[in-house]
Amino acid sequence: MERIGADLPFPVEANGGPVFDPLALARLCGQLAGDLALSRCSRLTERLVDVAGELQYRLRGACDAEGRAFLLLRVSGQIRLLCQRCLQPFDWPVAIDSRLLLVPPGHAWPEDDDVGGLEDASADAIEAV
Repeated sequence: MERIGADLPFPVEANGGPVFDPLALARLCGQLAGDLALSRCSRLTERLVDVAGELQYRLRGACDAEGRAFLLLRVSGQIRLLCQRCLQPFDWPVAIDSRLLLVPPGHAWPEDDDVGGLEDASADAIEAV
């Protein structure tokens, strides 16, 4: 895992993977980047023909003018799936860009029409734990 930024206080390794404070990452405008082995993606591996390989990720923290904390996630790579029609394996490109609004524990969730609310397509709200 690569840390991008000045003396970021994270991540630490625990339980076989990186652990970090998402709110601190956002406040410091930090970035984390690396490769994630497909074999570590338990929900995904059930659907794959081959679990060899990796996905590349970049997680960038940011805050908007109103002080809301966000994580910007980019995932890319390729996975091997099985066609349900012809039963032949094929490669499928993965390209994900997500903007996540961090809601601190105990804080109110955004209203439906606010940033991160159910009707807002610009960000998904998640609890920052």
